Amino acid sequence: MALATAGGKETTKNGGSMKGNSYLAPGDDLPPLLRGGLQISWPKRTPQTMSQNPAGLAATERSPLAVLGRFWRLLMAWFQAVFAKLGGKRTDASDPNLVSLSDGSQLLSGRSGSGGDGSYTMEDLPPEVLARVLALVPARQLAQCSAVCRLWRQVAAADSLWERHWERDEKGYEAGPYAEKYLRLGRRAISAHPPPLPPRLQTFAARCQLPRCVVVDAGSGYCKYGWSEQLRPQGTVPTFLEFGNIESPTLPRLKKLYSAVFNSLGAKAPQQPVIISEPLCYNADPEASRQQRRSFRQMTCEVLFDKLKVPAICSVDQAFLALTAAQMRSGIVVNIGFRNTTILPVLNGRPLRPLTSGLLALGAMRLTTVLSDLMDRAHLHYMSMFTVRTIKEELCYVAQNYDEEMDKPLTKASCDVRGEGVFDLDQQRFQAPEILFQPALCGSPQEEGLAQLVATCMEKCAKVPVADPEDAGWFQNVLLMGGSACIPGLPERLQKDVTSLVPSNLRSHVRVIPPTHGPHAPWFGAKVISNLSTMPGAWCITREQYHKLGMDFVHAMSCDDD
Repeated sequence: MALATAGGKETTKNGGSMKGNSYLAPGDDLPPLLRGGLQISWPKRTPQTMSQNPAGLAATERSPLAVLGRFWRLLMAWFQAVFAKLGGKRTDASDPNLVSLSDGSQLLSGRSGSGGDGSYTMEDLPPEVLARVLALVPARQLAQCSAVCRLWRQVAAADSLWERHWERDEKGYEAGPYAEKYLRLGRRAISAHPPPLPPRLQTFAARCQLPRCVVVDAGSGYCKYGWSEQLRPQGTVPTFLEFGNIESPTLPRLKKLYSAVFNSLGAKAPQQPVIISEPLCYNADPEASRQQRRSFRQMTCEVLFDKLKVPAICSVDQAFLALTAAQMRSGIVVNIGFRNTTILPVLNGRPLRPLTSGLLALGAMRLTTVLSDLMDRAHLHYMSMFTVRTIKEELCYVAQNYDEEMDKPLTKASCDVRGEGVFDLDQQRFQAPEILFQPALCGSPQEEGLAQLVATCMEKCAKVPVADPEDAGWFQNVLLMGGSACIPGLPERLQKDVTSLVPSNLRSHVRVIPPTHGPHAPWFGAKVISNLSTMPGAWCITREQYHKLGMDFVHAMSCDDD
């Protein structure tokens, strides 16, 4: 059997048309990509296919459409048995609307034969059973099923079915429901009470037509990049070695970076929208930080719009992207970056820079340097700092109580570095990360450690009134980001120390959340935005807008300088 919905016309195997069907309900708004050509078929089994495939499934039968065909066949057999028990409805073999199945059973194609003559059609199927079958159908075929008839439209378009598809999305798009609920109208529209969602089928149809985007997380240490439909970044570039300080770039170096990304992906710049994570760019002078962020944004636009001719850009700061990857609207984001550790509160997508408590002038590079010094004192020889970084990632941990850990008997742990042998470390494993909490241990003049800075920021945020009661206590959620934030024991130690430092009325709900998606959280947050059904309109700046409205419009879209 073959059912074709394109143009509202049905054909049988011999190509004969059938009139009077009701496959397409009035007002169907499926795009051509989903509307055209629903084909449901199953091949006959032969001795050859049976011998090659003991399970009895030919290669074509294992395709998604063949799976759908088998479900349809099973459904029809079940319904024929039900109708036979309910009174034995029969069909006239000469009826032109009759479709013969490969197993000898028959089914009417449309409504013309339904009624008092004893025939039945697809619109006579019990909706509850149809819903169970359609729940097993892949998303694209489910969308096509909504064009079969009115009943199928009603069942296949049910939001409950599509929410299940979101939960098991094959793209790893687990943040889809959150993103569509809170982010689809743009960053300035984020709130605790977003407007109602459109039908999920409509959202899926819009997502099927999204342009393919290049996603770039331009970190100060490493640049991660990849395609928006992929599960993880496809490549990593050591930004600090090849392109200098990304927070204070030069135009030639920035062009070289983006050109390298496009060349590595095999992307054609004039055809690909780009989603970029902006470095946080924080220092002691707020105005200097603001100008630094604006300079990065302007250079990015000049390179991508004027030099590489990309059609659209979405540029979002790393803190908000990390929150998005964790499906959070608000919180205090602690970024243990390559050079520095920054603390930035974000409320409903808006960074509140005046409330930040300062900068910890220690980052991943300093942790690696301190560990290398400790290894030198222990007479452990290594070939490069990349070896030390690997050992840090494999063996280091944060002690919950530093003094008690120092008093414990020495216990060694080993790390096998390819090409260099095995390294055995003991106290060095927790001595290096401790500098985040006690900067004086590495000779830093800074008195406040990470816990004190987070506690101070939390107290400042507690004094800011919120308009919506659901946003109360938003600042008690602390989200970690960055590669070194993945060190075991860090979330637990930070939560313990911050809880002991803040006033008693803030202690009960302090929660420190480890990095979502490890060191790639900003990249995943950008990927979530790139898969929104409203892309690129709600989030991107087009090349035409840039040339017409200038950089003032670009800065306004960033929500960073409000």
